[in-house]
Parts: sequence; C-alpha cells; structure tokens
Amino acid sequence: MSWQDSMDGWHELQQKANGSPSPTSPLPSLPLPALTIQLLFAIFYYFLILRKYPKLPEDAQISREVVRFQERCVCEVLCECCAVPNRWENICLSCFCHASRTAHTMHTVGVMDFWPGVVLMTILPCCTLWLVHCLTELPEKLGAAPRGCFKECLCCLFCFSCVIAQDAIALDMIVGARTKICSVDTVS
Repeated sequence: MSWQDSMDGWHELQQKANGSPSPTSPLPSLPLPALTIQLLFAIFYYFLILRKYPKLPEDAQISREVVRFQERCVCEVLCECCAVPNRWENICLSCFCHASRTAHTMHTVGVMDFWPGVVLMTILPCCTLWLVHCLTELPEKLGAAPRGCFKECLCCLFCFSCVIAQDAIALDMIVGARTKICSVDTVS
C-alpha cells in the first residue's frame, strides 16, 4: 500500500464522517473538538487551580532537593513517578492537559500570561515550549541548568510531556504547593 492509497482511504473515511468532500491538502489538520476540549479545560483549570495557586516570589530560594530533581534526565520524570512522592497529578496533567499545565507554569513564573500560553500551547506546543525554555528565564527560576537550544529542542520535540512535568513538579516544590487534578493544596 502506497502513501497515496492510505491518504485516499483517509479522505474517504473523512467524507463519510463529515458528509463533506475531501480536503485538497493530503495532511489531516488538528480536529476542532481537540482544540475545544483544551480550551474548555483551561477555563475550569483557571478557576479551580490557577486562581488559588501561590505566585513564585521574586526572591524564591531554590532548595538542593529541587536542584537535584532538575538535574535528572528529563525522560526519567514520566518513568519514575515515585521519584517525588505524590506528584502523579502533575504527570497526568502534563500528558493529557499540556496546554493548561504549561500555561500555569509560565504564568506563575512570570514569563507569559495564562491565556496566551494556553492558546500557543494548544496550537504549537513543541515550538512554544522550546522557545520559552530557550528565550526566557523560566528554567533558571525553576532551578534548572541550561541545556542549550539544540538539546532543549530535542527534549521538547520528543518528550515534551516530560519537560512539562519536570517544570510543574519543580514549581510545586519551590512554592510549597501540590497541584491536584481539580484543586491545589498549599502550605500555609
């Protein structure tokens, strides 16, 4: 079966599902329902978590625990859920609701507001994450050593959920919060 045959089959399935003629472009686009779900979840996320989440203080001290966590290979974060106890929620949010979770981190650290972050992470997640890591002070504020633009590009391209989870867990450790699926616990 050739590439063209498989794309013709894709177009036939799309025609049957939508009742419309096949598009002129051979590449499928991001489905509207996926965008809608990400944006709807962002609304809930904003009201249930972000509004209650503490801001990162300007003079935040990075503990040795955070530095050691950030020194780990980025791919280990998803594989070793037990590395930092009780942080599985951030891993789930990073994998399934990456736009809101990343926008939360960028907003709290102060490199981008939440809503532009959600839109950019919904449309161009890998590029946005890569550019934020290379062009802003987000990694330094989260206690990470610079990886370099090329290595950062590879991490964001091949395991962007790992990068998001590592940033989210480090942020929780720094501000003394625990992000849950639909709430946040803060240390008084």
